[in-house]
Amino acid sequence: MQEVNKEVHLVCKAIEKTNNKIKISNDLEDRANNILLYRVAELKDQDVTKCVSYDKTQVLKLCSQLSGGHIGEFAIKAIFRLGAKSDKIRPILVKFNDKIAKNIIMENLVKIRQLDENLKNVGISHDLNVEQRSERNRLVEEKKKKKECNQLNVLNIMYSNVDCITNKMS
Repeated sequence: MQEVNKEVHLVCKAIEKTNNKIKISNDLEDRANNILLYRVAELKDQDVTKCVSYDKTQVLKLCSQLSGGHIGEFAIKAIFRLGAKSDKIRPILVKFNDKIAKNIIMENLVKIRQLDENLKNVGISHDLNVEQRSERNRLVEEKKKKKECNQLNVLNIMYSNVDCITNKMS
């Protein structure tokens, strides 16, 4: 009887692991067509309809300018601010109908400095889950350390070369 209980317990754990993997996979698939917009000015108006309309206008303007007019309202499934209203500017989540529209935006990020004054400083990123964000942050830190290490090595080489040249001149 105990052996059966152990086996049932093991099967339940396996099912739970599989369900978690499915949830993560579905979450990644849901996020695949999304982008996050940072530093898009937010209306301080209490009328939610005005605020939503303003955000929608700003997002459509940004998408249209970055895509050369190819992406309009038809390509966007949803637009909304994340988090509770506060003194800080909240990011905007943009859900596209497909990956093509998202990719067009991401491929044209170099044009962002050419946008209207109120959209120039907008930051755009992929919608990542917690694990992806922590992995990205880890990789960025790793790259920074390597860069610092390389700079120190270059300085050491430069100083050693200067020392060699100085010694030869003496």
